[in-house]
Amino acid sequence: MNQVIHPIAVATGDGLDYRLGHAEPELQRLMVQAAVLRPTTERMLRSAGIEPGMRILDVGCGAGDVAMLAADLVGPTGSVVGIDRAADGLALAKRRTQYNYPNIAFQQAGLDDYAGHGDFDMVICRYVLIHQADPVGFLRAAARLTRSGGIVAVHEISTRYLPVSEPPVALWDQIGLLLTKAISVLVPGADIALRAPRAFRDAGLPQTTMVCEMVTGRGPGALIYRWVADTCQVFMPSAQKIAPSGQALPGFDGLAERLEAAVLAADAQVATWAQVCVWAPVPR
Repeated sequence: MNQVIHPIAVATGDGLDYRLGHAEPELQRLMVQAAVLRPTTERMLRSAGIEPGMRILDVGCGAGDVAMLAADLVGPTGSVVGIDRAADGLALAKRRTQYNYPNIAFQQAGLDDYAGHGDFDMVICRYVLIHQADPVGFLRAAARLTRSGGIVAVHEISTRYLPVSEPPVALWDQIGLLLTKAISVLVPGADIALRAPRAFRDAGLPQTTMVCEMVTGRGPGALIYRWVADTCQVFMPSAQKIAPSGQALPGFDGLAERLEAAVLAADAQVATWAQVCVWAPVPR
């Protein structure tokens, strides 16, 4: 199924350097990623209980894709605050939302120095917990900014399971293996997703709900080909530095087109890494 690309999203970790930087290839990759992941994030927010009129905090908001999604769901009677340490992403977020989203405000801050009111109905983030050296401390800080009975919700990626294809597509499976190894080394919390319920419990949020789903694609024009190819372009230069001496990584020119052609030739369906969504109420 074809998907619409939403405006560029600059995802950053909270309190940590975003290791992939903010160069043009990464911005383009994140633009595609935002479109691919939006349905999963929306299902998480709806399942977690987002409603019109709620007050939402989006942590590590980058250029505002998740904030805009939340604003659509809470409607004009609700409000969203997006916080991030990266000034460039926030500037872009403000430009993108200044005319159509009067219910969104942005502030340059992290969880530890956010100066706003700590009574949000829901604190949310996407692909932020994986960048935390102290995920339990991060979740505790999120809970402190949530009202009693409110919700803390995270959408993360799990590299525990490799991207797959059915029938098998050798190029897709090869690239998936290479990328999974690179992500696991270069992203500090790449294994946090499936351990997130324990981190929630240790942060004082024991009543967790966890949902896991796969992003899949098939047929011509599916954005999943471009997302994987763009991710290769960003991760592989760094992966080369951590590869064993003498091991050369393959080139990736035209990879999106080659992946699409291989999948179409096999009449296959392909899937990427597991998307893990976890949420819990703040105890009353």
